[in-house]
Amino acid sequence: MAERSKTYDLIGRSLEIEKMLTLAKKVTDDQRPVSILLKGMEGIGKTALMNYVATLLGRHKPPFVSLGVVSYRGMQTAFFPIDQMVMEILRLKPSMLNRPEEEILQMVDVRLDELKLMKNDVERSRHSKILISLIATAAHRDSDLDEEMTTPIEKYLFSVRRLLSLMAEESPVTLMLDDLHHYPAESLGLVRALRTGLMNKPVLWLFTSEVLSDEIKRISNEIIDVSPLSLQETGAYLRESLADLDPFPEDLFEGLYSTSRGVTGVLNHHVSLLI
Repeated sequence: MAERSKTYDLIGRSLEIEKMLTLAKKVTDDQRPVSILLKGMEGIGKTALMNYVATLLGRHKPPFVSLGVVSYRGMQTAFFPIDQMVMEILRLKPSMLNRPEEEILQMVDVRLDELKLMKNDVERSRHSKILISLIATAAHRDSDLDEEMTTPIEKYLFSVRRLLSLMAEESPVTLMLDDLHHYPAESLGLVRALRTGLMNKPVLWLFTSEVLSDEIKRISNEIIDVSPLSLQETGAYLRESLADLDPFPEDLFEGLYSTSRGVTGVLNHHVSLLI
């Protein structure tokens, strides 16, 4: 998928991008999931790298369908990352969950028709009710839709797995979760359970984190350390960011590098101030 001589628009990240694309190729070749953790300090560019690779995979043949980025926003429940993923798939917004159930189910029906999923009416009705009931309840414990499974949590995860499995059967899927270091252990446990349930599907998991805890390590097949840009890479980054300046103010270069140490978030801040 990627050649050694290949260069990319994202400055200083060619090796990381190449490795991620190679791992993504394993997903399509082996029809099995791979999970990649991008680890590095705040502002180093992990999210930008994740988004960039997802864009490249969207042009791949077959194209990956990207879901995310699920970002930490002060989770109200441990289910936050999975809820956000489901809502993105079904194109639901939190404000929509206050509408009558029949109206929400109609919106879900339209979306599943677009995705060409769950064509069996009985299956569609069953999973749709489980999904909307549980993402609409903060406690995730008030649903009692059938007696096949023992808890609402199991019902919910089963329905989410079914939805993602059907999507992955149509085309490979990229699931992106940002800032795992903020996730409580319960959330990471739910992600691990969902990942285990998709072990035979072409799913690429992309994670970012500032630290590597035992819980995060358990859900990551591959760990890629995202390092600061080198002096030369910082120069290329600044010349691209300040391309309208002619001639380029060379006297700024060393000063900006010494204060940023190649951390792209800091460089972006400096560039914004200069502009």
